[in-house]
Amino acid sequence: GFIVRTNYDDEPGMPKTGSYEAKDFEKWGLAHANIFIVDQNGGLPRKADVAKLLRVCPGLGRDKEGGGVVVHCKGGFGRSVVLACCLAIDRFNLPGDALLGWVRVVRPGAINTPQQELFLQSFRGRADMRKFAGLDSNGDTSPSKCSGCSVL
Repeated sequence: GFIVRTNYDDEPGMPKTGSYEAKDFEKWGLAHANIFIVDQNGGLPRKADVAKLLRVCPGLGRDKEGGGVVVHCKGGFGRSVVLACCLAIDRFNLPGDALLGWVRVVRPGAINTPQQELFLQSFRGRADMRKFAGLDSNGDTSPSKCSGCSVL
């Protein structure tokens, strides 16, 4: 399994002791990555955040033994869902608008800013997601030669 944390330790509402230590999950065989997303201005991932997610998340949708991926933030309705949707769009070649509808059925209240909604709706599938992240569209997770790419 794999855990992705999108919240900062010192966000308002977090315990004064901060969040958990990533290394605490290693003894359970769980890998971990921090992909911090600021919870302001719509709570959207940057291109580099999406690129990192697509590079570090093993398996999911690629092989029979990929294991699960857990993506979380402080509340679990905005940043984490957007980032999880980015992974699903890439791995399963789904259009963002269809995924947005499904996510709101299975996780009522998810995607809680207009910016997050428009962000997901802008992706028609894997090629758009990879172009946004600056990665090859053929499935390679090495950075593409695309500079100044944007989602149309």
